Amino acid sequence: MKLVELHILQSFPVSCLNRDDVGAPKSAVFGGVNRARISSQCLKRAIREYAKDEYPAARFGGSRSRLIIEPLQRALLAEELPADRAQRLAAEVADVLAGLDEKTVEKETGASKEGKKPRVGTLIFLSPAEHAAVAKEVASLVREKKKLDAKRLFAVCKKTPLSDAADIAVFGRMVAKGPDLTLEGAAMFAHALSTHKADNDIDFFSAVDDEKLKEEDAGAAHTNVLEFTSAVYYRYAALNLGLLSDSEHLGELSTGERRGVVDAFLRATILAVPDARKNSMNAHTRPGYVLGLVKDQGQPIQLVNAFEKPVISNNGLFDASVAALKAHHEQLKKTWGIKPTVEVAIPDIGLVEFCKEIAAHVDRTRLSRVAAGRAPTVMGFRQQVPAPYHRPASDQERCDRNDLRCNGLSEGVGGRTGNVATASCIKDDQHCHSPQTRQSLEQPDGGTPDTAVGRFPHRWGRIQ
Repeated sequence: MKLVELHILQSFPVSCLNRDDVGAPKSAVFGGVNRARISSQCLKRAIREYAKDEYPAARFGGSRSRLIIEPLQRALLAEELPADRAQRLAAEVADVLAGLDEKTVEKETGASKEGKKPRVGTLIFLSPAEHAAVAKEVASLVREKKKLDAKRLFAVCKKTPLSDAADIAVFGRMVAKGPDLTLEGAAMFAHALSTHKADNDIDFFSAVDDEKLKEEDAGAAHTNVLEFTSAVYYRYAALNLGLLSDSEHLGELSTGERRGVVDAFLRATILAVPDARKNSMNAHTRPGYVLGLVKDQGQPIQLVNAFEKPVISNNGLFDASVAALKAHHEQLKKTWGIKPTVEVAIPDIGLVEFCKEIAAHVDRTRLSRVAAGRAPTVMGFRQQVPAPYHRPASDQERCDRNDLRCNGLSEGVGGRTGNVATASCIKDDQHCHSPQTRQSLEQPDGGTPDTAVGRFPHRWGRIQ
């Protein structure tokens, strides 16, 4: 798994960023003491909305809603169907996709009830392209005088690329009525926890009647209480670059377009803040420390255990939290042999350089499987590339691993079927070819891999 990981420390003042069922800030017990908490769901919502608003070119165009009937109706009208028929068919399609809420819409006609907005029974996450594709399919069925086919509708959505809805690829979706549309998100999140012991406090407040005469009495017109907290939070997020670039996610995008998506994800994850009570307890701050890692292989690893023993300090909690995070990370690297390909941090460098440094590794995702000696999936089966012969490369033959990610063919990974004369490397979307010593191997079928464009002989199939 090729990963980008973000480890974020951020101090929030008096706030209630994420409430529980009684309106109190969420909390959890960790390390035997109470901690302030922000749920991953709350953070994901804030990040998704921030990316959509601030980075429109990054293609975060999906919409998760129960209000899909009217957009479907507009898409059907664009296919030149009569208005009354478009209304009825939109309701039928919505019923297939997510089940109608019959309290809001007439099932037979698709008309709304008592002025309510027509909606479906469950949330569904769809892209604009999927709306358009479904409408086109329905219009085609109408012209062919055929009934709506649920399998065909779901199949149309399934084969529509998520090119305009990177947020679906990043955050995933679950479709109860169409499991084939359920998609694992490429991003992973953890609940944010305070690095120290944190208890909720109570704010007593009152509201005064502006028109009340002072002579009447000094009492308030309204009084109430709200709970709040303040804390230094540890936040964790990761992005599976390999999953993001596969055909079910953003494989249709170019390398540059996927870089744009990753850049927007990084910025939004770092900068977005849940906006609960933003008018009365505004807590919009910037992170004080962000550690960014790129790993060519391995599993996502949180650094939250740096704070299993709660931070205690008489001189502020933030600096002590940064020190604990750094020490824990170094210990993990030493103990478990973790070797990130990239390790950068804010404020050591600025946000722009930080995102650029990490996003530059998006273009190397597709060749990483070959470098590891694994051919891509062919016809649904993952092929294992045999390696009967291996000659270590010389210093002159070896690619600079910091700047160029060699596809591994120069070191005999192609093995049985290749005369390997050049190794294909990628740097900033440009192909360069490093001269290598020619290896003359037995050619049972006369095949020669075209390493310059990253292809195996015909029987291995083209790299996906």
